Amino acid sequence: MLRQALLAAAIAALPTAAYCDSQSANCKTGPVEKTYGATKWLVYSCGDALTLVFVSAPGSAASPFYFLRAKDGLHGEGTGDKKATDAAFADISKINDEDATALVQATLTVGSKN
Repeated sequence: MLRQALLAAAIAALPTAAYCDSQSANCKTGPVEKTYGATKWLVYSCGDALTLVFVSAPGSAASPFYFLRAKDGLHGEGTGDKKATDAAFADISKINDEDATALVQATLTVGSKN
């Protein structure tokens, strides 16, 4: 329940520039749990099959925080521990298009959360 509330808040706060269409705004597929910067993150993919949302796992030092990886770059927002979010940013920013495609595929195997 907390995870869904955090995801909804993160999506509502995303920059308008990141949303060029309604498909990229639908970021409910997943999550896949991954570790970036030594903290756990829940990764969701969006309807455009390109955009990814990384939500800090409940209880992690980075929480609450999210990153959005979209075609216009990597954006983040939240009040989690700066050291933890900076370390995660460093790892997430290294994700190339091939890695992102693999993450999208992994979220598709989990399915969509309504």
